[in-house]
Amino acid sequence: REQVPVDLNVLGRWLREEQDPERVGVMLESLRDPRGGDALPHLELVIVDARQSSANRLTALALFVRGLREEQAGSLPNLAERLEDGPILAEALRSLSKFRNLAIAPRLATRLDSPKAVVRAAAIEVLGELRADEGREPLLRLLADQDPQVRRAAEAPFNMILEARS
Repeated sequence: REQVPVDLNVLGRWLREEQDPERVGVMLESLRDPRGGDALPHLELVIVDARQSSANRLTALALFVRGLREEQAGSLPNLAERLEDGPILAEALRSLSKFRNLAIAPRLATRLDSPKAVVRAAAIEVLGELRADEGREPLLRLLADQDPQVRRAAEAPFNMILEARS
């Protein structure tokens, strides 16, 4: 392929309108080497659009997180708030752990009651990584969760908290 510069405004318009997973995937591929944070608004369009394929939404999320500069990190929790419960949100929550200077524990704690096990598991994983106090009490409840994925996710943070206390 030739390295033809991408006009981000044109690409953004196409991403706003296009729903075909293959064509959107090609457009996302052209955003793999973003210029600064210029691509972030266009990637966000794909991430929050539930009509897009899960694979493209996850790809856009990975590119979004990779393109975030420290001063832009606050946009990630806001983005997560706009996502429906499911695997895209779960991955967005896991991505929050890369930005430890964000005060995200209260937002994560609200996701511990999600109807989706994958979201509950992601929230407790990140709260455990952060060793956040907001995760201690719900952690005991999640150790008895009906979903084995959530119980497994709660074990590691529980052990981290026990180690931190001793």
